[in-house]
Amino acid sequence: MKFSEKIQKLRKEYKLSQEQLADQLDVSRQAVSKWESGQTYPEMDKLISICKLFKCSLDDLTNDEIKEISKIEKEKITVSKLIDEALDTISRSVCIFKKLSFGQTMKYILELFILILILILLQLPVGYIYQLGANIFNCLKSPLDEILCSIWKFILSISYLIFAIICFYYLYKTLFLKKWEQVKETPIEKKKEEIENEKISVEPKKENIESKKEELHVEPRNNHPSVILKILNSIVSFFVKLCLILMLFPFLLFFFCLIVALIIGIYLMFQGITYFGIFLLLLGGLTFSYLVIEIIFNIIVNHRNSEKKIGMLLLISFVILGMGSGISLIEFTGFTYNGSSFPDTELYKIEYYEKEINMKDMLTFSVIGAYNEVSYEVDPSLKDTVLVQAKIYKNFNKIYFEYEGDSFHDEHQLWIIANPKLHLFNPKMKQLVFNSLKEKTIYDLRYLGQVDVTIVTSEENIEQLIKYEKWKVEEETKQNLEFEYEIFEYQKTILEKEEQISQLENKIDQLEVALEETKRKIQEYKDQISSIITE
Repeated sequence: MKFSEKIQKLRKEYKLSQEQLADQLDVSRQAVSKWESGQTYPEMDKLISICKLFKCSLDDLTNDEIKEISKIEKEKITVSKLIDEALDTISRSVCIFKKLSFGQTMKYILELFILILILILLQLPVGYIYQLGANIFNCLKSPLDEILCSIWKFILSISYLIFAIICFYYLYKTLFLKKWEQVKETPIEKKKEEIENEKISVEPKKENIESKKEELHVEPRNNHPSVILKILNSIVSFFVKLCLILMLFPFLLFFFCLIVALIIGIYLMFQGITYFGIFLLLLGGLTFSYLVIEIIFNIIVNHRNSEKKIGMLLLISFVILGMGSGISLIEFTGFTYNGSSFPDTELYKIEYYEKEINMKDMLTFSVIGAYNEVSYEVDPSLKDTVLVQAKIYKNFNKIYFEYEGDSFHDEHQLWIIANPKLHLFNPKMKQLVFNSLKEKTIYDLRYLGQVDVTIVTSEENIEQLIKYEKWKVEEETKQNLEFEYEIFEYQKTILEKEEQISQLENKIDQLEVALEETKRKIQEYKDQISSIITE
């Protein structure tokens, strides 16, 4: 393999453009182009610099009998290298903008705008996926709904942001940067370069190079970055790693939650409840979250990420998530919503509670807990008593009666206290969930914790109870209005007093000023008298 072919192959393996290689060797791009085309040969110091750059020996580079040179080792992808690569991309972009005409600049900006618009439109499926997850969390009817939805939204937002940045950087570098670097030079500039190249003399012979191999041991010039740049690079690397560590924790939490959900899903399978769509979604989420965790961790500890492994896992996770979404959609379409219509089984057994009290002129009923409107039922036989009936779902609620009142007080009150048992520690809730999943039926659990109250007495007593209840509500409203009026009057009085205090403070300030003026005049009079006495 010829020298021109070797240097071109090495440059492409290290993903360097001719201009980048020329900058690192402190030569012009045209010189690199002539080396690769075989028109000229580099000087000895440049050959040594090339060997240092591409990590190969001088003999391997200049000996035509050696057919191929491969990269000795793969470089680790560190945070510093990522920062350097990003800065290099920015500097190349700035160079492009400097050399583009106005029309080319507008076209360049338009293409970038279209790329960014496409990436923004990718938010639509992310929003749809978030809504699907939020609907699942809302079905749980748990106090953790909002927390789970917030974590789910945060993970999706971070994933989309990382995906958008990677896609933008890759597409910009591969499609835009290379394309515009090729067309950045105008014909006038090319003509100038050709004239300059004609003035360059050169064709050093290979014999001279071979003779100088043993003579020259000069190290190439190494442009070390300044101390300030090193410190800035270290600070940026530290903050980038800190941000990556903070970003890693939500994915670890999400990964742990998915493992717990997967264990629950396997347990449900043994109970005869199988949802393949959800199972695939959990597997896809585990694969994707593991992939993100591995990428972030490798970047933090400066380990190289296997591009082949990353691409394979990403493809597998997307395929599994897509299949899981489709199957879940089919499975959930078979669900029905019954609301408060519960089947007549032992699990949803209804229990009635009754309490009979004597009818009083000032008797009221108060329900503590979830309940529907209190209903009344006429029973002519109950003229002197009132029968209070309460209906609850036995397995999911408890009820207590507390009566306040005696012969010495005019007002009597019956408290109906409901204590719902809609929590995870209730073993019947487990059976309820299992039955709902097996039957593919969604119930409104709020009705299981409610109490239905019915008051049974004569028609005259019902009218009296309703009348007293209305009167009591009116009195309470009237009393509240009176309290509000009193509060308003007190606030008005406070404002008036504050105004009076402010006026008195102003008056005190004026009197103090007058007092100071009087003191000053007295001092003047004293000075005049003392001057007269001395004369």
